[in-house]
Amino acid sequence: MSEIERRIDRLLSDLTDAFAELANENQLLRRRARHSHNSTLGLSRIDHRFKNMFKPAAKPELQRWIANQQLVGHQDGILDISTSAVDTSLATTASVDGTAIIWQLQDSSQWFIFKHGGAVNSARFHPSLMFIVTASGDNTAAVVNVKPGHFQRRVSLSSMRVNNEDDIDSRHSVSPMVARSMSWPNVENLEELDGDGAEEIQNKKRSSSVPSLSKALTISDADCMLNGHEAPVTAADWVFDGTQIATASWDGQCLIWDIGDSSATISRRLKGHSGRICNLSTTATARLVLTSSQDEIVCLWDLRQASQSVSIFRGHTDEVTSAIFSRGHHADMIASSSEDRTVQVWDIRMVKKPLIEIACGSRVNRLCFSPNGSLLTLPGDDGSLNTYNLSGELVIKGGLTGRGGTDMVTCATWASDSAQLLSAGWDCNVTSWVTSEQVPAPS
Repeated sequence: MSEIERRIDRLLSDLTDAFAELANENQLLRRRARHSHNSTLGLSRIDHRFKNMFKPAAKPELQRWIANQQLVGHQDGILDISTSAVDTSLATTASVDGTAIIWQLQDSSQWFIFKHGGAVNSARFHPSLMFIVTASGDNTAAVVNVKPGHFQRRVSLSSMRVNNEDDIDSRHSVSPMVARSMSWPNVENLEELDGDGAEEIQNKKRSSSVPSLSKALTISDADCMLNGHEAPVTAADWVFDGTQIATASWDGQCLIWDIGDSSATISRRLKGHSGRICNLSTTATARLVLTSSQDEIVCLWDLRQASQSVSIFRGHTDEVTSAIFSRGHHADMIASSSEDRTVQVWDIRMVKKPLIEIACGSRVNRLCFSPNGSLLTLPGDDGSLNTYNLSGELVIKGGLTGRGGTDMVTCATWASDSAQLLSAGWDCNVTSWVTSEQVPAPS
């Protein structure tokens, strides 16, 4: 073989090796490309699963409060409203006009009117008996027996005078014609009641016991007057089982009263606020009292302790208008509202910082929790009546609008079955609300 032929043979061999190497590299690149594609898909799927796993929960669908009916009768602004646990068809309101009215919700009628010597700042039902306690600007609190049989006797004896004087305004005081007495059992004997007491407790939701009155009966004498404050009494409520009453005043004191037969004696003076006390609330789960004050703090008083025991919650930057206990499974939580246009929700075991804070468009007045404690309603100076869950999310929007300066909502309370909300304010009326999902769609 000549030299030229040997060179050509070597060149062909080198070319063959080069093509083989290129083919191998090409296959390797293809395998890498396929592996890379599969990895990207896998990572994409994993990323998608993680995104779904940690995706924020969808916000609750916003509902609206729809006005259902109105209760008309007060002559001035309403400051407080509450419902009865004994008879769920009853509600009571406290007004600047100097009266507390008990309402029959089923027909929106006035059942009974109690007159104070000054503006009535609060009215609250006894937790298990037919009594109310009121607080007034005349520096007093009053206990009134609203037992149905008691008023049936009163109506039968006063009906002739009322019927013969048709021109008498039903808001004017009618002198009592029956001796009035106040007595309720001690908590130890509460479960051993017989007669009227047992019937009242066992038939809590029975409304048939309410007498039908063509005109609301108006009286001005109480079963027991509580005189001990040196300034207007802003709120009064029953402590725990109802054997004590707590009163709060502009004099900066919270007084605890032991209740007996037609008498009340001061057992404690709770001092800790440096300003006027704006509101007071109690809870059915323990002997605790909650006060809110002009001094920007909320005080939780534990009456189970022999000596004064108080926890102080500091979070607001202006007057605290209201502080209330939650209910149901959330009984260890409280909420407070303020002139600083915020509402704060607290755990009673953590006084340093609120769990959540809700910013509002105006001052918020007397708050209320739903019966199960899962919702919080905020009555506002701007007429708003918004309801939030315990995560601070707005879930029901509503309120009074387009009424000029009379649309302030001062207070609200839920019906015991959570089917409706009652609110009141400077329009002098009580408005009953249902949610938009409760209103049937037009056919």
